[in-house]
Amino acid sequence: AEWAATGRFDAIASTDGDGDRPLLTDQTGRVIPGDILGQITAALLGAERIVTTVSANTGAEAGGRFASVRRTRIGSPYVIAGMAAETGKVAGYEPNGGFLLGFDAICPAGILPRLMTRDALLPLIAPLVAAGEGGLAARIAAEPPRFTATDRLQDIPTARTQALVARLTADPAPFLIPLDEAFSTSDLTDGLRLHLQSGRILHLRPSGNAPELRLYAEAETAEAAGTLLQRGLGYRQLFWTTGVLSFFLSPIIDNLTIQGGVRYTDTKRKFAGCTSDEPGGGVAETFELLESVLRDPSLPFVSVPPGGCITFDHAFAPIVTPLQSRLNEDNV
Repeated sequence: AEWAATGRFDAIASTDGDGDRPLLTDQTGRVIPGDILGQITAALLGAERIVTTVSANTGAEAGGRFASVRRTRIGSPYVIAGMAAETGKVAGYEPNGGFLLGFDAICPAGILPRLMTRDALLPLIAPLVAAGEGGLAARIAAEPPRFTATDRLQDIPTARTQALVARLTADPAPFLIPLDEAFSTSDLTDGLRLHLQSGRILHLRPSGNAPELRLYAEAETAEAAGTLLQRGLGYRQLFWTTGVLSFFLSPIIDNLTIQGGVRYTDTKRKFAGCTSDEPGGGVAETFELLESVLRDPSLPFVSVPPGGCITFDHAFAPIVTPLQSRLNEDNV
């Protein structure tokens, strides 16, 4: 951002340590998501069929530029396998920006041979070529308005996140109603991807290599995606209870019987949430007024962002991120 602020750059480009994932910003320093780089690169090279993960944004379908879009589980091996099942001019990409070319592309300087491994240079160069004199920011703005955001809840055993996903697969309404969203269709390719009647998407996915639950959100603006993500994380109390209940009847003498029961309960609750202000709702302004009157004057003033949490701490300073806590019980 500091480099972009000098006004001397059209873009800033880099890769990860082993050079298979790109990072590209526009002239303002805004990072361009890898799936957007992928769909621009595929279109510029003349790809007709796209293979990408289920977590990538739906701009590939919304743009109408490709004959088909195949969605796979998350991970480049699944993308490669999906490409192998296609014919013709096929390209693949992931949200991390890795790009795979499955055909020999005709370019102004000659033939660009296919490369069925993650390439970080093509998704850096192709969007710059596609942008031309207009600049990257304008070229990105011309893409279908689909924006994503993602975060995770950590330290949750995989068995429990899978149980949660199974319950929401059967009935997602308890999750969606507090978010003011309604269910349309679902996709079980990798986790539970909920397509909502608003056109937005929420995707819950237990991690395959860590005790955590990932949540992906997609919406029509970056702000809406971020708000949907935070509300999805903040309105949910994830809890699991394991219980054993036993009864017994024991006759002592005629007309006298002892009846009793024993119950064992193992309950684990993980909470992430807060009271939040709807963007433009005005509640944040009221809390900031209270803060200016009640907070410890030695502490800095904290502004509440639109859609942020409006919970006070002990010093009457706003807590603008969701609170996280646990309540675990093990009793007989």
